[in-house]
Parts: sequence; C-alpha cells; structure tokens
Amino acid sequence: MDYKQRSNEQIGRTRTSGDRRTVVLDIETAALDSSDEKGALDAMTGRVVCIGMLIDDGNAATEIVFAREDDRVIISDSWNAMRPGDVIVGHNVLDFDIRFLRQRSWILGIEPSRAFDTRRYYTADVVDTLQLWTSWSDNKKGVTLDAIGSVLAFLVAAGKLAKARTLRGGGRSAISTA
Repeated sequence: MDYKQRSNEQIGRTRTSGDRRTVVLDIETAALDSSDEKGALDAMTGRVVCIGMLIDDGNAATEIVFAREDDRVIISDSWNAMRPGDVIVGHNVLDFDIRFLRQRSWILGIEPSRAFDTRRYYTADVVDTLQLWTSWSDNKKGVTLDAIGSVLAFLVAAGKLAKARTLRGGGRSAISTA
C-alpha cells in the first residue's frame, strides 16, 4: 500500500479518492482597531493577517503562507488554494478559522471556492483536533495544540503510543497504548 492510499484511508476515504488532499489550516488575525483587545476574535472587528497551509496530496506535502496588508488578497488566495474535495485539518478550525474566513469573505464580497459542512460531530470535510480531543464537550480549558502535542510526544518517547486510529461513527478518535 502506498502513502497516498494510507493517507486517504486515514481520512475515511476509499483508495480511489486520489483527488482528496489533506490541508492543515491555521489563520492569524488582528483587530481593525488596535485599541480593541478582543477585536481579532470577530470578523466584524478583525481582519486576517496571515494564513498558513500544509497541503498533502499523498505524494508530497507543500507549505504555503499567505501574508499581505490587504486581507481581501490573503483570503482570496487561500480560497484559490483549496479544492472542493480537500479535508481541512486544524486546531479549533471549526469554531474559529473556518467561521472567521467565511464571515470575512461575506463582509468583503469574496466567493469561497467551496462550502463546508460544519455540523457538530461531522468530520468528513473538517478534522478539528480540539473537538476530537475533547469529544465535542464544552470543557476546552487548557486544551491547546501545544498541550496535546506534549502529551503525545511524551507517550511516543515513553514507548507507550502504539498507534492512533480513527473510529468510524461520530468522528471520534482513539489512541491505543502498548
């Protein structure tokens, strides 16, 4: 089995879905008014200053960074980089990144290149590491990407992480230990 087949199977697709890529997405925002401390958290009072992507087509992974003064250009370029069949992966990507991009696109009159099904528990289009780690609970305090990475790195270093696998049904993720 080649790398592309394994990659597609990990995101729940068949071996024939060769056009399905994995896109790791992270956006950075800033307030439109520098005196507004929380302005960067809302699309009406904030703007996109940078979008980072890691696009994995199963053969190669390509890093892309979009950064400009005009968030209209950043957002348009990022939509152009995404394809309708891509699986989007990120930490808090459902509740923040995708929502913010979609809302800023509406505000700026930009047509997204694709739609996202952002229903709770649905992960065929979007894999949110925060939601998976917390099983979609409201208890997300302290669950940063750094914290998750540290726990997993510790388990790997201790030889206790045998494999991670995705369970079908509900998009839950399980980690089995040796």
